[in-house]
Amino acid sequence: MQEWLTTREAAALLKVHPLTLSQWAFHDKVPAAKVGRAWRFSKRELEVWMRDPIKRHQLVPTNGAILVTPESPPPASDHRP
Repeated sequence: MQEWLTTREAAALLKVHPLTLSQWAFHDKVPAAKVGRAWRFSKRELEVWMRDPIKRHQLVPTNGAILVTPESPPPASDHRP
């Protein structure tokens, strides 16, 4: 039987803030299902997703920060010497 997690439970599993996880779900960055007004997350699907480095490293923070992964080049600088 599949175990479904609430946003808070899934966020704790992923070690992210619940609002961040909700935004990822809204933008299809993480496997999720909308049930009424609430998001639900399959624990099994999240565990598979967490083991996929390509999917995890494609996440873009929703707070405007730049996400730098080992595979990504450093961000361009607007500063000119």
